Amino acid sequence: YNRIDNGEIAHDNLNNSVPRAILESFPDRPVYDDSGNWMVADNDGYMNPIALLYGIHQKRITNKFIGSAFVELKIANNLTFRSVFNGDLQSAKYDRYIDKGVSSPGLPTQQNAVVSLANETTWISESYLTYNRKFGVHTLDFMLGASWLKAIGDGMGVNVTGFPTDAFLTNQLQSATTINSVTSYAEQGTQNSFFGRINYNLKDKYLFTVTYRADGSSRFGKNNKYGSFPSGAFAWRLSEEPFMQSVKLFTNLKARVSYGITGNQTFANYMSLQRLGNTISFLGNRRVPGIANVQMANPALKWEKTQQFDAGIDFSILNDRLSFVIDYYSKRTHDLLLSSPIPSTNGFSTM
Repeated sequence: YNRIDNGEIAHDNLNNSVPRAILESFPDRPVYDDSGNWMVADNDGYMNPIALLYGIHQKRITNKFIGSAFVELKIANNLTFRSVFNGDLQSAKYDRYIDKGVSSPGLPTQQNAVVSLANETTWISESYLTYNRKFGVHTLDFMLGASWLKAIGDGMGVNVTGFPTDAFLTNQLQSATTINSVTSYAEQGTQNSFFGRINYNLKDKYLFTVTYRADGSSRFGKNNKYGSFPSGAFAWRLSEEPFMQSVKLFTNLKARVSYGITGNQTFANYMSLQRLGNTISFLGNRRVPGIANVQMANPALKWEKTQQFDAGIDFSILNDRLSFVIDYYSKRTHDLLLSSPIPSTNGFSTM
C-alpha cells in the first residue's frame, strides 16, 4: 500500500511558475495593494510570485494498493503448474482553489475551484504449465498458459467560480455562483490470452525457440477480438564446433536469426462501438441538454500487427575483453491504428 499526499506549487495556465515570476516581476512592487488584496502584476502578464505561491492552493492525493498471490503445484517430475493473481487498486483526488484577487492572463478573474476524482482497478490472473527435461545431448522445455485481465475506471470533475469567502477552499462547492463544467465517466476493458513456448537445445550448440500467442481484447470489433502472434528463433554457437577450435581469435562466436509478429491495441476503450454522448441545443434563449450519436461503429477494427525479421552475429575476442554485435533487421507494420478522415456526409469526420 502506498499513499502520496503532494502539495503542489502552483503555476497558471500559461506556465508562469514561481521561479519564473520571481525573475520577471518588478522587485519594487508590493505584495498587497491598499485594500489588502494581492497586488496584480502587469509586466507582460507575469503575476505576483507571492500570490502564485500562497494564493493558489493545490493538492494531489493518491492511494495505491498492489497485491499478489500464487499457488504452485509439482504435478510430476519436471512438470509444474503455477497460478498467479494480481490486483492493482488506485484512487486519486486533485484539488485546486484560487483565492480572490489572484489574477493573471492565465487564470480566472475570480475565485475558482477545481476538484477531480479518479479510480482505477486492474485484476490479472495467469496460469501456466512448465516442463523441463534433459536427456543426453538434448534439453527441452515448454510452457503453456492462459491469462485474463479486467480494468475498470471511473471518475468525475467539477469546475466552479465565484465564492462569498475563501475560508472553505474546495470544501463548499455548492456555494459557488457559477458552474463552469461538470464531467463524469466510467469505463472497463478486458483481455484474454493463450500462449505457449518451446525451447530445444542440442549439444548446447543448436538453440531453437518457437512461441505462439492468441490475444483477445474487448477494444476491437466483434469479429476481430483475437489476434495471432507467432515467433521463432534459431541460434548456432559456432565457437563450440570442432572446426573452430583451431581458430584462436574468437572466444565466442554465435550466429542467430529470428522472425516474429507482435500486436498493438494502444487506443481508448469503445472505439469499435457506436457511442452516445451529451450535446447542447438552444430553444429560443433556453439551453437544452440532450443525447446524440457521437461516434460511428466500426466492427472491422482489428489488431495492428508488426512483422520483424532479425539476423545477426555475436562474437568476442581477446578472452572476452572486446565484444561485438552485428545486426540486420527488417520491420513492417500493417493495419495501423489511427483516426482516419471519412466523408462528412456520414455525420462524422473521422473513424
